[in-house]
Amino acid sequence: MKINHTDIKRRMVAVIRVVEIVALMTVLAYWGLNRVFANFDAGMCGGATYSSTRSPDKMLKAYAFERDCGATTGFASWVIVKRSGEKFSPSDDLQDDEIVFSGEYQPALRWLANNQLQVSFVGKAAPRESEIWHQVLVLDQIKIVYQGFHP
Repeated sequence: MKINHTDIKRRMVAVIRVVEIVALMTVLAYWGLNRVFANFDAGMCGGATYSSTRSPDKMLKAYAFERDCGATTGFASWVIVKRSGEKFSPSDDLQDDEIVFSGEYQPALRWLANNQLQVSFVGKAAPRESEIWHQVLVLDQIKIVYQGFHP
């Protein structure tokens, strides 16, 4: 039996081309999925603002809102502070330097002074420590006063 080297070379080139095409498709699919999911957190989240209030000097605005990012994550309540002229939507990406509180219950907001914000909870709608995910006491020279937590 005589070996046909030309036929073997053609088959090897065909196999190499198939492997190259599969590798290229894998890289493109991976790149495409990363682009899609890069904005997944904010893009897939919805929510509603249930309270907002301006500081006495009207320079800052505090928002209390609920964010829901789908069936597997449930909802969360957030409090943020922004400059009054900045736009806000509950589905926006949140910046660490504006987040005051996040947890499982809806707080009420009230400015006590230009640099003092009260975040309060009433009755059974007050979180326990384990239900608070993020809480700051000072945010960019604004003192945050909390009221009504369960022990």
